Amino acid sequence: MFENGTNLDNALLEVRESVDQVKAMLPESANAPSVLRFNPNQLPIMWVGLTGSDTTTLQSIAEDTVQPYFERQGGGSFGQYRRWRRTCD
Repeated sequence: MFENGTNLDNALLEVRESVDQVKAMLPESANAPSVLRFNPNQLPIMWVGLTGSDTTTLQSIAEDTVQPYFERQGGGSFGQYRRWRRTCD
């Protein structure tokens, strides 16, 4: 974490320099470390879950009802949705 007001370009450069200093200590079989920018605005701000026993019906509801509803709301973007199936014993 960085303090509020930190110049993030400078902080990123410092982190990359620190990683470069220890890179030689890694085993030869290790992949090169990478330092990437992270934009929290790319994270979803809402998760919607549907439950039921018929996954085909749930998929249809998600694609035909839920997704179009959010797309019509405006003011943002409806990115991707993922289909996850979780079963409970």
